[in-house]
Amino acid sequence: MSDQPDEPDEPRRRYLKTVATTSVFGVAGLAGCSGDDGDAGGDGGTEQNTSEYNDTALEVLHPWTGGGGQNAINAVIEGFNERYPDIETDFSGVGATANVQLNQMANQRLANQNPPASFNAWPGAHLTQFTESDRQLLGDITESVWQHDNMEEAFIEEAKELSQFDGRYVTVPIGSHRLNNLFFNVDIIESAGTSPEDVESPGDLIPLMEEVEASTDAVGMAQSMANANTQLQLWAAIHLGMHGYQSYMDLMNGDGNIDSVSESLEMTAQYAEFFNEDAATVNPPSANQKIMNGEAGFYHQGNWMAGGYNANDLTYEEDWGWIAFPGTSNMYTLHMDAFVHPADNPAPEKAIRWHRYVGSTEAQEKFNKHKGAIPLRSDASMEEFGPFLTETMEAFQNVEYRPPTLAHGLAVSPDILVNLRGVFSDNFMGPYDVEATAQGIIETI
Repeated sequence: MSDQPDEPDEPRRRYLKTVATTSVFGVAGLAGCSGDDGDAGGDGGTEQNTSEYNDTALEVLHPWTGGGGQNAINAVIEGFNERYPDIETDFSGVGATANVQLNQMANQRLANQNPPASFNAWPGAHLTQFTESDRQLLGDITESVWQHDNMEEAFIEEAKELSQFDGRYVTVPIGSHRLNNLFFNVDIIESAGTSPEDVESPGDLIPLMEEVEASTDAVGMAQSMANANTQLQLWAAIHLGMHGYQSYMDLMNGDGNIDSVSESLEMTAQYAEFFNEDAATVNPPSANQKIMNGEAGFYHQGNWMAGGYNANDLTYEEDWGWIAFPGTSNMYTLHMDAFVHPADNPAPEKAIRWHRYVGSTEAQEKFNKHKGAIPLRSDASMEEFGPFLTETMEAFQNVEYRPPTLAHGLAVSPDILVNLRGVFSDNFMGPYDVEATAQGIIETI
């Protein structure tokens, strides 16, 4: 997330090499490629050559301060520390919804010429804030990382495309989330006598939500509206489901149709009639809790929410299930987490080792099986990922379209995304002004 963290904002937490991390997971080596110095492979070896390292600790900023995200990053930290025992590290968790606090901190530190060695960010258009002509703040790691140990050949095309600017690599993705998921509570759905698998369009879901509320004590749909980003995200899923990939991409490229935008906003407003009454005050994990507790029938979110089900010992297909968001079964709405290499890096050689490790099969497997995501290397093993994430990987490989996520910054620049959130915050958080919101979307993009 993340994208959206697994817990509400918490005090900043640090993970130093001299202090044990909080992960309970082991660091057994996983299969992977091994380079001459052991940088990118999964053989569990260590590198002792420190002649190129300076005295500055490897400082890495990330957003995961709780839940599955924290378990995931801790597993990677442990693996890196085993691989490079002589590198002093400083891993800092900076929590906030939609990475807002981390983004602000990274932007400020890069602008003040005081960058960390690496920080988590979304790749793609989100990074244009650091790469535009007057802000070349990211370092080139094409040769030192991507061309090392055949890493470039192992990554999927979208990951490579979204990691480059002007032909140079500046970041390494660590995992991918699918955003167009619709989760449901199996008991609630069965009690209501509904069949989500038969839903083919966003409008088809409304009768099912009506039946949930008529037949059970649950609300039709869980939602978090503590932040406008979740409303933006839901609307984008509905727009994809109603109008398809090309309409969505035209809109992302500044050529949207206001009539289709208005239609999908109208549908989103209809969905709002089935939200939980406390939607305005709960965050995404708390909304997900309503699925787990049987307080809601359906919930739209990224696949990281499945980590909450696993953490609460809920069984896939017995306690919870999912379908692709109605109308998007031939799509995988693409979201990625990545680590960025700043220019004027305070610990350049250590940062190179970190980014090589992030791109390794070992790190990709360690991170994603706990995060509720899938690796971006074609040679990663899915043996330990369970049925839900295995299905996610199969969908990724077989869908017709992989549209980039809007709400998490792959599709539009940070300025546009901030302004879109403002449009939704001002006009579409209840009451729902479809006309003003549609006009704002078209004018902003």
